[in-house]
Amino acid sequence: MKISFWQEKFKLSGFHLFIFVVLLWGIWFRFVNIDRKIPWIDEWITLDRITDYDNRGEIQEKLFGGEVITVQELHELQRIDSQTNTLDFLNNSLVNYPEHPPIYYLFARLWGEWFGTSIATLRSAAAAISLFVFPAMFWLCYSLFDSYFASWLGVALIAVSPLHVLYAQEARQYSLWTVTILLSSAALLQAMQHKNKLSWLTYAVTLTVGFYSHLFFSLVAFAQGIYVILREGFHFSKTLLAYFLTTLASIIAFLPWIVVAFTSLSHLDRQVKGWTEAQPTLFTFLKRWLGNLSRLFADFGFDSSTNLSEAISIIPLIFFLTILVIYACYFLVRNSSREVWLFVLTLIICTTAILVGRDLLVVFGLVSGRLFSATARYIIPFYLGIHLAVVYFLASKMSSQKVNEQKFGRGVFLALISLGIFSCIISSQAEVWWSKGEASELVQVAPIINQATNSLVVSDADLARILSLSNLLNDQVHLQLFVEANYYPIDENFRNIFVLNPSESLQQILEKEYQLESLRDTEIQLWKLEQQ
Repeated sequence: MKISFWQEKFKLSGFHLFIFVVLLWGIWFRFVNIDRKIPWIDEWITLDRITDYDNRGEIQEKLFGGEVITVQELHELQRIDSQTNTLDFLNNSLVNYPEHPPIYYLFARLWGEWFGTSIATLRSAAAAISLFVFPAMFWLCYSLFDSYFASWLGVALIAVSPLHVLYAQEARQYSLWTVTILLSSAALLQAMQHKNKLSWLTYAVTLTVGFYSHLFFSLVAFAQGIYVILREGFHFSKTLLAYFLTTLASIIAFLPWIVVAFTSLSHLDRQVKGWTEAQPTLFTFLKRWLGNLSRLFADFGFDSSTNLSEAISIIPLIFFLTILVIYACYFLVRNSSREVWLFVLTLIICTTAILVGRDLLVVFGLVSGRLFSATARYIIPFYLGIHLAVVYFLASKMSSQKVNEQKFGRGVFLALISLGIFSCIISSQAEVWWSKGEASELVQVAPIINQATNSLVVSDADLARILSLSNLLNDQVHLQLFVEANYYPIDENFRNIFVLNPSESLQQILEKEYQLESLRDTEIQLWKLEQQ
């Protein structure tokens, strides 16, 4: 897309100030009330990994040796062991989680050593990384569209995108993954344009960092490979050779972690076994897809638990945003060069088609597991591709020679910015959000325990889930934790004894000596023990 110098100058004359204000909003939303939302289990897993709970014998003995501890004592153990160096950290902690490459967790550990290990502090690390999204998006848009105007539009839209703001405030690797997708994409386009060693080296570095940021970055690399092959027309060329050599070098650089993953398959199998959910229907799959698609621009916190009347109220908005996205992709293909639309469509389709195909097998009961493509955090490349298509559409309309098209483009752009800001304001004030998994259930479980006097919580659930609940419990609540198949007598010197998410073996043991009253039987199970 070419926009003349005078057009560009005219369009940007009053535009920079507006973009600057939107950018400030985007930065503000990434840090404001960063500790407000209740941490969910994945964020506690991050804390578990960087503090190396699982491999610190003194902590394991204190937590799971049958000793009764208070919630406050549990929280005091959430510190990084100063005696553990980086190599120990890699060998002990990261190898236990081969499904997550290490670069984000190394950074989070360093951040924790400098600033502390509270969830808010760890979230601020992800938020700090997310600031690199702005220059990365600008670089990608300019490399793709050759327009400063379109580049600033791209920065503004991603600055207040509720989806990207949400994951920027999560103590996980998603903001880093987003940055590496943008940087590697821009670096690839630059390398194919300039065709020099420095540009290909830059691409190799961004590709390698991407591999080490998220396992699903391999889908992005696959999409980029398809793009290069299709753009070169299946003809062997110097560009194609340079691409293959660069990609091969990055894969070789990633080999150490591939080896780690294969030598830790038992740990990987243990993690994946927990990645299940209730058998989804095709309707559930489609509903989640439509809801997730609109969250790129508007998110009011609605999820599967939202009542029907509230859900119906946003259907027109979801319909409008879905039509906008579909038409933007159509407009891109019809009006941009082959190099432009091919890049965007490969990013959208190639990174998602495999996950969609696998999810349909889950929907029809052919395999078991969770839905990946219908889970927003796993399809960030898809969202970025949609983002680029909408940017092209808006930039074309707003720079059109026709006044009506200019007004239409400006109106849609302002509507998307307004929806984003409004969504971020609502989200910033909330304690529970759809992205926080079982946090909405924890909010209902914690008061039951807190309102009871002289209470004890017994559990052999994984530590991350216990930490999730403990964050909402009073400091006076006591805990007695077990490792499955390694149980101790329960301390009966408490008036109220609760059992959290017991394994089948623990439940069988307890049923022999106590009466179990079920208080909640959902994803978070809570039982109360009574003497027989």
